[in-house]
Amino acid sequence: MIAGYCQCGYIKDALCLYERMHQEGRKPDHVIFVCLLSAIERPEALEQGKQVHAQIIKSGFQSDASVGNALVTMYSKCDNIEDACNIFESIPERNVVSWTAMIAGYTQNGYGDEALNVMCQMLLAGIKPNDITIASVLSACANLQVLEWGKQVHAFIIKTGHDFDLFVRNSQITMYADCGSIEDARLVFDEMHQRDVVSWNVIIAGYAQHGQDENVWKLFFRMQRTGMKADEFTLACLLSACACPSDLGKGKQVHAHIITAGIALDVSLANTLATMYAQCGSIHDAGLVFHEMPQRDVVSWNAMIAGYAQNG
Repeated sequence: MIAGYCQCGYIKDALCLYERMHQEGRKPDHVIFVCLLSAIERPEALEQGKQVHAQIIKSGFQSDASVGNALVTMYSKCDNIEDACNIFESIPERNVVSWTAMIAGYTQNGYGDEALNVMCQMLLAGIKPNDITIASVLSACANLQVLEWGKQVHAFIIKTGHDFDLFVRNSQITMYADCGSIEDARLVFDEMHQRDVVSWNVIIAGYAQHGQDENVWKLFFRMQRTGMKADEFTLACLLSACACPSDLGKGKQVHAHIITAGIALDVSLANTLATMYAQCGSIHDAGLVFHEMPQRDVVSWNAMIAGYAQNG
């Protein structure tokens, strides 16, 4: 029951159930604590995470590796990298999950240099990285925009046989695109024997990021020919590639595709759609999208205010 509540995001109910279990004299095991910690993944839930941490210490599970790994991840996701680091240092026997959790934590919190340093320490300790470790290191390289480091990680991937993993390949494409080498990103994409929607999205996003709108559309049409269905992220990338009045026709095609495919217009996609219409000079269509939005955030209002300003 505690795991079920945690998986569905009902952390308060899970904690209440934990208290009830405690009152009935049932002792928790490490699995319960790992479940509770896995559900705490936002800064505003940090106090709840600290409550669970206190219970872990009280129950004597602070030296358990799986609990320690979960604590590192929880503190990292709650933007408390200092406590994450302290927990990591206190784990008596670190395994690949421990090192990966610390690398991912540093990466997620914008400490790319520290993430790369921990990766070096991990290799010196004789621990072999897994696919998640490598993907986290590639993200750190992308955040720092250190292409040479990214290429060294690429060489390591080939040497250790991780280049067949789809998750790692997708991370490589993102790294190269973010580091300004869209040509290398395309080479990785073209060498892939298997692709999922994420593979197509990251290369399309890479071209959109570099202003190569023609390649964005070429890849989208190629994606459609393979039978791969576009998702909300793909469509948002296509809409972002429509930035002037001459692109209005393409933008309307994407909008029509959203309607015919039955894709729900969430706030993010609706904002992108309204921005596209405004940038393409059709402020009337932008207004229609805005007024039909069931929910709006500050970006929605900003998009329309900017749209009206741009269109006089």
